[in-house]
Amino acid sequence: MKNKEEIRKELEGLSSPILSKLKERGDGFSTPENYFQALPDELWQRIQQEAPQKQDAPAPAPWWSPIREFFESLLQPRYALAFAGVAAAVAVAIFLFRPSTAETEQVLAGVSADEAAQYIADNIDDFDMAMLMEVAAGESEQTTETDPANAAGDEDSLDQYYEELIDELDLEDIEEML
Repeated sequence: MKNKEEIRKELEGLSSPILSKLKERGDGFSTPENYFQALPDELWQRIQQEAPQKQDAPAPAPWWSPIREFFESLLQPRYALAFAGVAAAVAVAIFLFRPSTAETEQVLAGVSADEAAQYIADNIDDFDMAMLMEVAAGESEQTTETDPANAAGDEDSLDQYYEELIDELDLEDIEEML
């Protein structure tokens, strides 16, 4: 088995003529003549034919494009379902944990009118003046010269009007405001 001829004879002797004939044929692969020399030029020609003659630069995206993409991503089913689940949980929590009006009425029933008036006097700066004026205007059907519309910016008359409004407030009005 020192040379190729001996190997061929041995393969023929083993009744394997197919194996010996395969070796005689070669590897079975061949390329056309000058294939690799002409390949780069041929590829370059194909690229030039398929590529558009002139490519315009893409227009810049509008400023709202990232915002729109963000909201579009929120509309994907997984995010929409997650948002709906969280919203439902918050709605149920608000419904279950809100204070009942009966509890509020019970707490305010134990407050006397003098205590309420004292609380208002101590915390008048915390109240919304527009809300106090609306409540007082609903109760008071008279318009006097101390009415803010007639006061024309006179600060003393406004203070006097506010004092009158506070004096006219009762416990029920305070309960409605709270």
